[in-house]
Amino acid sequence: TVCMLLLGLAYFSTTSTTYAFGSAIKERTFPEKAVTFLDEVGVKGRMFNSYSIGGYLIWRAPDRKVFIDGRAKHVYSPEFYEQYEKMLEDPAIWEKVDNEWGFNYAVLEYDMRDGGKHFAFHLNDNAAWALVYWDNHSAVYVKRNLLNKRIIDNYEYKITKPKQYDFIYLNKFTGSPNERIEALNQIIKEIDLNQE
Repeated sequence: TVCMLLLGLAYFSTTSTTYAFGSAIKERTFPEKAVTFLDEVGVKGRMFNSYSIGGYLIWRAPDRKVFIDGRAKHVYSPEFYEQYEKMLEDPAIWEKVDNEWGFNYAVLEYDMRDGGKHFAFHLNDNAAWALVYWDNHSAVYVKRNLLNKRIIDNYEYKITKPKQYDFIYLNKFTGSPNERIEALNQIIKEIDLNQE
């Protein structure tokens, strides 16, 4: 029985992307590429982040102050955590807290397995924010302002959005043949932004 358990553990540890042996960063578990993007394009200012990646951000980018991290029961009040959860669901609460804190960018965990528990999907439809980075783990939104204009001009996803498997939002691109071709060309450009 012990041998079978050890064999099972060995198999699991060599095939799991989260609990694999080694000392390298597990890119599908942490927002490593998103942080690299932030550094490369020079995103600055106050950050909003998903609770689930706050601890990693503290370790990986200590100069970027997190909004919240995994120490919710020890550092943050229950009211603060509840407000965080409401921000993810309610655009009005997001706007209220944003006005109070003055966020310039948001790094969100985009985990297909948990149904977007730590993802503010309403940012996809918020005209004040632009999606500028998106991979299999994370998404980065920046506020539309002069500080971020160059980043938005070069990296904005204008059509494709992280919506889990809901592609209904693409139905609005069924107009004339020219409009469809223009939309398709933009989608190809956005695929080239991140080829994961």
